[in-house]
Amino acid sequence: MRSHARILLLCMICTIAALVWSCTRSDRPSESKSTVTSPSLSVADLPGDCATTLGDRVWLDGDCDGIQDKEEQNAAGIEVKLYNCDTDELVATTTSDGAGNYSFSNFPAGLYKLCFTLPDGYTWSPKDVGTSDGLDSDVGPDGCTDCFRVECDKPLRVKDAGLCGAAGC
Repeated sequence: MRSHARILLLCMICTIAALVWSCTRSDRPSESKSTVTSPSLSVADLPGDCATTLGDRVWLDGDCDGIQDKEEQNAAGIEVKLYNCDTDELVATTTSDGAGNYSFSNFPAGLYKLCFTLPDGYTWSPKDVGTSDGLDSDVGPDGCTDCFRVECDKPLRVKDAGLCGAAGC
């Protein structure tokens, strides 16, 4: 009988911990880490830290159609900045590699946007063309994406930027 009571007690503790976790998460749109209400528990102390990953590719859009074609080249050395949309703060900066790829990881889940640095002699490809979010350019005329949500343990690898030669678009 004692083992059943211990199991019941353990289940109750786990349920309470899960409720506290869901009520104090900082990635909810209307809350931040400073709104955690329990004086003895903070989001940083909770188990199961959130794993976030974001990125994809910058490419030279030879036909300026806003869609990545297999023969189109990579754009290396393009600076990419990650901004928090709720606070408008710069979170991190990286540069596209030789394959045109870039990525960010291990940052809090939330609402973000990306801003890419436009090299001289280029313009941005048309935004959101076609039906495949993984193959289109997501950058507007200002070099930034719209704000988008990044969730825990759900890699987001569809935020691309296409570059057109200034005379090509």
